[in-house]
Amino acid sequence: MILVGDPNVHNSDWLGGLFNSIWSAKVPPKVSIAAWRFIMNYVPTFSNLSMRRISISHQCLLCSDATETNVHLISDCVFVKSVCAGLGITLPFRSTEQDWLFWLSLLFKGIIKSQQRTLVVIYWAIWQTRNQKLHENRTKNPVEVIQFVSSYLHELDGLDNISHQPSAQSPSQWQPPAPNSFKVNFDASYDKATATSVSGGLVRDADGLIMAAFSCPNRFVRDPEAAEAIACFQAISFAKDAGFRRIVAEGDSLVVCSKINRQEQDLSRISPIIFSIKEKAKGFESITFVHVRRELNRAAHALARFGKSFSSTQIWLEEAPPVVEEAALIDRWWVNPPD
Repeated sequence: MILVGDPNVHNSDWLGGLFNSIWSAKVPPKVSIAAWRFIMNYVPTFSNLSMRRISISHQCLLCSDATETNVHLISDCVFVKSVCAGLGITLPFRSTEQDWLFWLSLLFKGIIKSQQRTLVVIYWAIWQTRNQKLHENRTKNPVEVIQFVSSYLHELDGLDNISHQPSAQSPSQWQPPAPNSFKVNFDASYDKATATSVSGGLVRDADGLIMAAFSCPNRFVRDPEAAEAIACFQAISFAKDAGFRRIVAEGDSLVVCSKINRQEQDLSRISPIIFSIKEKAKGFESITFVHVRRELNRAAHALARFGKSFSSTQIWLEEAPPVVEEAALIDRWWVNPPD
């Protein structure tokens, strides 16, 4: 049990410990920064907005039981307590007389590192959930937030394992496929304002020659990660329909490629697309999914950007738009450099 009393230590000691726990958590910077802003009250809660004389409801959007302040959302909200409990963290009682930052510092001090990371992600997810309800009228229950946080942490663990696995030196240039196989490079351009994307993909042989290429516009795309996953699915579907049965599919999204290669079931928000990719992959004699750096995916990147000029799917056979041909030519130079 965590006992919270009066802070009999210097402020900088326990406050520094709290901040160190937040900044040392193994999460992306956007998560730790958002959690820190949330904790430090640098966010537009209804209470903060009312202090600026902005006319708005004061009621907490998540529980409807109290005025929305960052302190309420962090320590008292029953919605947040349910999420924390569902992820193995019990929030201790906090009296109104207690310094709430001291209370929070003892909470972080009393849990192990993995729970500290979970709590940082929870606070980031809670503020996201609150904003989605306010701005998009999207309502989530505690179970859905628990599932999101669990999936996100699982995804971070997977990426961390990949980054620590010993591997061969990353290639410094585009690599052609083996003879009798074909390489399918894919990429996506994403427009957040319109929730649209354009997929681009091209098939090349062992000499680096373009066999086929396509671009395809998509609507109602949630985020860049979904755009990349859609591009992968459309690229291998295009290759299969064009008769290519032995392929290497390359993209520059590490998240998407790692999800496809992972054996266990994906539980993230793009899981339906990942499942569709894996099902489509069963129709090939041979297929491998590989992550490459952006500069080694230049031709597909150029194609995804070029495709923004069209409102419908475009297909090229044994050729591609000039900007794509130029990018592919750079790749071919490394395959067959001039004497």
